[in-house]
Amino acid sequence: MAKGDRFFVSGFIRTVTASNLTIWIFGNNYANVDTVPVKSDGTFQYEIRQETTRSLEQGPYYIVIQHPGENGRFEIIPEVYGTSRNSD
Repeated sequence: MAKGDRFFVSGFIRTVTASNLTIWIFGNNYANVDTVPVKSDGTFQYEIRQETTRSLEQGPYYIVIQHPGENGRFEIIPEVYGTSRNSD
């Protein structure tokens, strides 16, 4: 991916038990956590916009897609400086 490119993450979940997924993106001096809706057919798509890729440093980046699991809760949540986002 070149600076300024749009980038899409898309996929399919076989059993639609979640209305949202969490998208984790992290790499060199960058971290972002966001949610993406799951459509009724099990598909999802998340766009990383040009404004974001334009400012990314060169190097490896990792994308993790988190499903809430059978209990419907995201049990891994971001924590920043001792405070956390409540997943309820």
